[in-house]
Amino acid sequence: TKSDNFFLPPHAAPLMAQMQPYLQPQTQPYLQTQTQPYIQTPSTQPHLRDPQTVPVLREDMREESTDYDDDFEDSQRCTDPVCAMTFTVSMCLFVCVVGYAYLYGDVRVIFNGIDHTEKRLCGYSPGVEDRPYLYYCPKELVGRSLTVDVDYPVCLAACPFGKFDANNQSIVHPETVPECKTISDAYPSLGLVHKYCVPSQAFFADAYAQVHGNIANFEDTALRQIDGLKYSWPVLLLTFIVAVILGYAYLFMLKMSVRFLIWGCVVVSVLALVAGGAYLLFKEGLEMDVMLGHTQYGPMFKMALGVLCFVLAALVVLVACCCGGNVAISTACIQTGTVVIWKMPAMLLSPLIKAATKALLAILFMHGFLKLWSIAKVTGTGMHKKY
Repeated sequence: TKSDNFFLPPHAAPLMAQMQPYLQPQTQPYLQTQTQPYIQTPSTQPHLRDPQTVPVLREDMREESTDYDDDFEDSQRCTDPVCAMTFTVSMCLFVCVVGYAYLYGDVRVIFNGIDHTEKRLCGYSPGVEDRPYLYYCPKELVGRSLTVDVDYPVCLAACPFGKFDANNQSIVHPETVPECKTISDAYPSLGLVHKYCVPSQAFFADAYAQVHGNIANFEDTALRQIDGLKYSWPVLLLTFIVAVILGYAYLFMLKMSVRFLIWGCVVVSVLALVAGGAYLLFKEGLEMDVMLGHTQYGPMFKMALGVLCFVLAALVVLVACCCGGNVAISTACIQTGTVVIWKMPAMLLSPLIKAATKALLAILFMHGFLKLWSIAKVTGTGMHKKY
């Protein structure tokens, strides 16, 4: 089939000539056309075309094709009803589970900390709904020497903040934390993901390491990273928009000059490998050797990497020279494909719609999973929970 708005670029004619031997010979009797290949150009006008040059099906083949289409439609039936029924039941159960999770689940159960009572979730449980921050009470506080009690966290509405003056005296607001029974004096702290009050690293490096180490296991870190996604959504949205713009820019570059793009990538790759190899071979200094490995084996490892970069650059050049003809054919195929895409706007929107749909489904499934997880009964202290 052909469209009045579609044409092949001039450089695609050699490609069509090379593909001609691979066309099925039995299809030729069904076409009434001239011996010369028909290539429509932008200047070809529909009312000026010679009807004899347009490939058309014979009348008997048209009738046969119509009969075949009717038979094909009549033969359509459900080939696997058991699989279809199983899939339908599974989707119904999935909807029921997700609905139950959204009705009774609350992700704050997973992300918020638990105070020393091992029952109250900060910012969630009755009595501490307005206190979302988990604060570790001090076990010892003398000047800039601080030791926290990781087994006695309390829930606060806000983290105590402050600094030290010239006389090394702390200025903290508020000055005390009544919930801490042993030592009620507050220390300067910083909020972490709107959930935790950790000692200020600038003033209490050891206490910061103590608290951070208490919540730095894999499970706690992963949960904090997931919880932090909701605060970084502007960056993620901007990244998605920029990625879409760059994708369309890449398609536009392919349409304009795919040959320049392909060979430009080859040249940049060769130059990058050569520059990296030269840097590794001729860079002097102990810091380079220490960065790459032990000082005894650093120079040898550095030289091996440099030689490897030059070898890879030579291989890229060799492949580019030996496969130049194939690259030219591939270039014609790619540029022809981009012309088709730009002539059909719906194909330009298809990747965007597909990516947006996948992103929304991924967010929905992840949030539903967290909702389902939060239904479990939770116990523990601080960030260490048991479900």
